[in-house]
Amino acid sequence: MGNTIPLEELKAQLFIENAPAYDRYDLFRQRVIDPAILEVCNYTDLLVAYEPKRKDRKIISLIFYTCDCRISRKEHTQREINRTTALDNLPAEIAPPRKMPTVGEIQEEREKQRKAAEQDKMIKKNKRAKSAGGASMQDDHMSGQGMIEDLI
Repeated sequence: MGNTIPLEELKAQLFIENAPAYDRYDLFRQRVIDPAILEVCNYTDLLVAYEPKRKDRKIISLIFYTCDCRISRKEHTQREINRTTALDNLPAEIAPPRKMPTVGEIQEEREKQRKAAEQDKMIKKNKRAKSAGGASMQDDHMSGQGMIEDLI
């Protein structure tokens, strides 16, 4: 599930609640939300998406969805370089920019991660069961029990 934040509270946290330039939601989205989400997606290992929550025709809050994306070590290193160069006010073009993720893509990624975690858990259980069963089956006879040749 996502985190819901009222639109007015978000503007207050960004100190733009009294800025007339952001009174209209479409301008606020284009100038503040979308660029911020693209930066988070391009300079970190997080995927972020949002969907507006409406009351009648007015947008009253935003629901944010996030997840850690599984990326290769090479891409992770490239994104780290992007982040450090961006913080030094240099253009960062090492890692290719991502497009704005959708809520559906984030939910699909979460589902893949959940299934992978379940599969890893099952593999670990299977390995534990095999190792426990193998240890007790190594000796074909119980201790204290003699071999047939010893009895004859």
